[in-house]
Amino acid sequence: MPSDFTPSYPAAPRDPNAPATLAPTTLKFKHIAGGFGRLWRTFIITVLLSVLTLTIYRFWGLTKIRAHLWSRVTLLDDPFEYTGNGWELFIGFVKVVFLFILPVTLIISGLNFAFQSMGLFTLEQIIGFLTAVGFYWIFEVAVFLRFRYRANRTSWRGIRARVSGRATHFAGRALLLAAGVALTGGLLYPYAHAYFMRYKLNALSFAGLQVRSTFDSGTIYGTFFLCLIMSFILALPLVVLSFVLLLSGSALTSSSLSVIGMENLGTVFGILITPTIFLPLAWYWARFYREAAKSVWIGEEKIDVSYNVTGWRLVRYFCGNWAIIIFSLGLLWPLTWLRKIDLICECLTINKELPLETMTQEAHDPTRVGEELAGGFEIA
Repeated sequence: MPSDFTPSYPAAPRDPNAPATLAPTTLKFKHIAGGFGRLWRTFIITVLLSVLTLTIYRFWGLTKIRAHLWSRVTLLDDPFEYTGNGWELFIGFVKVVFLFILPVTLIISGLNFAFQSMGLFTLEQIIGFLTAVGFYWIFEVAVFLRFRYRANRTSWRGIRARVSGRATHFAGRALLLAAGVALTGGLLYPYAHAYFMRYKLNALSFAGLQVRSTFDSGTIYGTFFLCLIMSFILALPLVVLSFVLLLSGSALTSSSLSVIGMENLGTVFGILITPTIFLPLAWYWARFYREAAKSVWIGEEKIDVSYNVTGWRLVRYFCGNWAIIIFSLGLLWPLTWLRKIDLICECLTINKELPLETMTQEAHDPTRVGEELAGGFEIA
């Protein structure tokens, strides 16, 4: 189902004798204000029709939503365009169900039944482990295909981005690094985090110019350890207090705190401790995005890309989004999408002259890349 939100911007043919036009030295992405009412109506219609059609309509609804969101972002006053369509997503979803999810489920169920029939109950844990590994592999395939599909369906001035590489190779590396993170108690996480960002950037190209990344995890390890220490310091008083209250259960029942109930005490402290553990990691994420942006090359040139986000900015962003979702019971979920676009446009800057005429000429390349099973994983 084609979207009616975004106009098409075909690339104009280039005069070979015309001098190359350069963009301004500093490029800022802009988010066009307004349009929330239309976005919200599309979201509500998508939810209702998805329920009535057993989720089938969501592929077309998501296409309309993305087309609207993409069109609200401009660079040099020209909007981006999302060129995906619902049929691609739906057909890809059907392929994934029959080629991945259904066979894996049947194989695992058959093995489980066979082992139980033979009395080999000790192998149930092995089957459970293989099940987790199999579906994690599928999930990582989905992550890469979703990235590739969205990039290949994003264009500006008729110029489309492209992503190369194999999703199975990406998923295999993800399995190995996930095992490494688990075996090291999470200490390998910054390395894996930087590796996958570098992998995606190195697979990306735009207007015939290959994007490269020199992102080194060594630039973020210090911040990672500081955030872990801060999480421990903030959570320690609550952990100690919870143990004191649990050990003095008899005193608790005779106090005003008895309304909580000992059975609910763990839940209450879990809710209180979770923010103290994860909020300091906002500073790690901020450092991660800043270093990733600084590592970008396009073609053979180093591009001065900056992503000026701070830990406090991310804390306000995440807390605001959760508050919007919880207090509106999910009805204002589209507002969180607009907040994400605002964050990106506010923080992202490109300090580089771009040869616009050369970039426009690349738009005539008719190659189609990235169809395959990508649509089946387009769930958000």
